[in-house]
Amino acid sequence: GTETGGSRIYAFDAVTLKMLFKTALIPSAQIESAIMYHDGYIYAGSYNANGEFACFDTEDTDPQNTDEEKTAKWSYNVGADAGQGILWDGSEFVGDAVIFGTAAGKLISLNRFTGAEIDVLSKPKGEDAGFTTTPYYYEKNNMLYVSMAESNSGVIAVPMNSDGSFDDDNILMYKNSGGIKSSVVIYNDRVYVCGGGGHGGGNAPFTVLDANTLEEIYTIPDLISKGSAVLTTAYATKENNQQVYLYITPYKPAGTYPDRTSQLYIIKDSIGQTEPDYEIVDMGDKTVGQYSSQTYTINKDGLLSIYNDANYVYCFGNVDETAQIINGTDVYNQIARQPDTNEFKYYNEFELRRIQERYNNLSAEEQAKVTNIDKLTEMLAVANMLPEERLDELNDAIASLPETSEITLDQAETIESLYNTYLSMTDEAKQNVVGADKLAAAYTSVQELRNAAATEALVNEINALPLEQELTLSDETQIDNLLQRLEALPAEYAALVANADKLNAAKARMTDIHTRIAGLEGFIDQNLAAAEITLDSKAMLDEALAWAEGIPAADLESVSRYGQYLLPAVTDYVNLLIDALYQDGKPVELTGENIAEVKETLAEIQKYYGLLPESEQRYVEHYDTVTALEEEAEQYVPNSEKPEQKPETTEPVAGDTLPATGDTLPVWSLAAVMLLAFAGFAAIAIKRTSK
Repeated sequence: GTETGGSRIYAFDAVTLKMLFKTALIPSAQIESAIMYHDGYIYAGSYNANGEFACFDTEDTDPQNTDEEKTAKWSYNVGADAGQGILWDGSEFVGDAVIFGTAAGKLISLNRFTGAEIDVLSKPKGEDAGFTTTPYYYEKNNMLYVSMAESNSGVIAVPMNSDGSFDDDNILMYKNSGGIKSSVVIYNDRVYVCGGGGHGGGNAPFTVLDANTLEEIYTIPDLISKGSAVLTTAYATKENNQQVYLYITPYKPAGTYPDRTSQLYIIKDSIGQTEPDYEIVDMGDKTVGQYSSQTYTINKDGLLSIYNDANYVYCFGNVDETAQIINGTDVYNQIARQPDTNEFKYYNEFELRRIQERYNNLSAEEQAKVTNIDKLTEMLAVANMLPEERLDELNDAIASLPETSEITLDQAETIESLYNTYLSMTDEAKQNVVGADKLAAAYTSVQELRNAAATEALVNEINALPLEQELTLSDETQIDNLLQRLEALPAEYAALVANADKLNAAKARMTDIHTRIAGLEGFIDQNLAAAEITLDSKAMLDEALAWAEGIPAADLESVSRYGQYLLPAVTDYVNLLIDALYQDGKPVELTGENIAEVKETLAEIQKYYGLLPESEQRYVEHYDTVTALEEEAEQYVPNSEKPEQKPETTEPVAGDTLPATGDTLPVWSLAAVMLLAFAGFAAIAIKRTSK
């Protein structure tokens, strides 16, 4: 609840809704973070500069007092430079650290027991961040993932040090052209992030990334949502390549008001999949279609729930209601698809506990079908073991590793897991590891294989880029991500990217387009926005068009000033040129005196008319006059070049005399001819005027 001077958190019994306690005021403004529970404590932060991030114990120390007030175990002020403070994001827990972000772009790591500052990361890789989403720690590769809200940002992956600080020298970054309001979800080394979505968000689409490299695998361009993806592993098996389902509703409803509907995207994804596979479900009554920035929740029966801004709550279930009931076969399959413990592969402990919960809720008859329950018990035990407790298994696994020359990427996960297990051991325990050198060599071999594969993939993707003259700003995200991947390669592998010059030239082209757009917008603002277009505006238009000349047509369409000012100005100029071809409301008559000027005007019209898109050409008036005059001008022949018309002659009759020649015409006849010629010239001379 929000009060003067801050906000409180109220705790209720989930069954009876009886109030248990309330917290002391969290200073500053309202609480706009998610309230996160972890290991007996809750964590939350308040909005605005100088907001507070606070920790409270959740133990109900006075059950009889429903108005008990909890004081903060500790709190941390985010500072005056935090912008909007802690906005929409939750916190993540890595060992003894609690990590959260601020809207001004700081990622903060604190000791979760004391609130002591461990580390602060600002402007990762020099980029404005804007952290308004919940970080995600992927224990398998020891990376912290968080999406960023600024317009030209994306997702970063930050390696974590054992003390909870950030390894900011080895950050990975995926950039896109739209800010992200969605928190990432990670499963099977694949990152799922929804993107932006209008007010307070960006235009980034749903994207799937490789968790180890942040390479883009695929996108769904039409799916733009501020909510996060909800993922279920309920249908994943070894046979379907660990296929998962994701559920998302776009921020914007489909259709136009009042005939519009919210939609549900059901996405299927599996290991190795490179193209999207999804279906779209309309969410019912089109009169209540509204915006939604929410994330689905899945209850214990597998039902999906969400609400939208029309104040409607939607609930979805399986068409076959009996299929919603989890049975023994389902639990068996969920256990069977997990790696065996002797493979030393990663286990998601939360997922294992969910499987155990499902097993516990089965009837005795259904539990009897779960014949591999011992495997689940063993996996849960292993997931909670210290590395030292698995020493014998670790030594056996190292002994079974192939020679380095025989290692392939198929063994990478096992080798990396073994190596990370070894690194997490105490120095004393490491002395009892047999074959540590062999393990280190195997790990090095895996990294070499990964780098070689990354180099080959990078070279191929650079080769696939469009030619430099065909690039548009729509290619910028890909170019930036390729550059990030090139930068992340060790120097000896980066040197093997023989086509790096093509990539750098592509980036230079992006910079050139941005420079031209900025120059065009600046020139329009200073010269064209308030100008009256006349026939004397040619030089000004030509300079504006010179800025636009190097900008691809697709990018020009996104320049608002181009459509708002420059195109209408060119249209007006073309209309003025056409007006100059009229006299007394009619098209001019071509003569030997005006033909050159008319042709010049026609060429000028066509030059500027051709620069207009079809959508703007419809505003050009009397263009049919232009085409008609062009045809007439093409066929026009001056009188001086017409063939001489010889008078008809007859054979002289005997005795007749020859006709007199012009040399013998009387003076008055010659004067009359000249007078007629002058009158004819005066009749066809034109003056270029506007209609």
